[in-house]
Order: sequence, then structure tokens, then C-alpha cells
Amino acid sequence: MTPADAKMAAMLAAIWQRNQPQVLERLALMDEAAKALVEGHLTASLQEEAIATAHKLAGTLGMFGYPQGTELARQLEQHLESESPNPRQIQHLTTTLRSTLFP
Repeated sequence: MTPADAKMAAMLAAIWQRNQPQVLERLALMDEAAKALVEGHLTASLQEEAIATAHKLAGTLGMFGYPQGTELARQLEQHLESESPNPRQIQHLTTTLRSTLFP
């Protein structure tokens, strides 16, 4: 690794550390939406917020070296956008995304 690569890696690691609270908040929202869906009371506003949150996660996780996280977030976004999202699939994707980012 060149010194420039090491510096870039260190900068990304520092940015990731600063952004972890926001990522955790976004994951909490995804958990809330998944739970509401499983329990049968997902509101349209929570669903829209979860779609937007999944989209934001998909857009940023790859930058921090989590391509699998990006893919999981994209899948979440797509499933949430469907006319009848599968509650167990949303719950599974949310859990998998959390464990991918915070093993």
C-alpha cells in the first residue's frame, strides 16, 4: 500500500467512525419499518421514509468498503417499493444488513 493509499484508507476510516451514529439511526428506522410490516401496521409515511433511508444507505455504504451492504440496501429499497412487500424478507434483509455492517 502506498502512503497515499494508506492516507486515503485512514481518512475513510475516520469518516466511517463519524458517520456510524447516523448509520445506526438509519438501521433503527429500517428495524422499525420491518417490525411494523411484520405486525401489519406499516404506515405509508413510514414506508416512504424507509424507502428513502434504504436508498441513502445504498448510495453511501460502497464508499466505505461495504459493497454487500450497498446490495442489501438496494434489495430493501426494491422490496419496500413493491405493492405488497414481504414482511419476513424485509426483516431478514434488515438483520443481514446490520450484521454485515456491525459484525
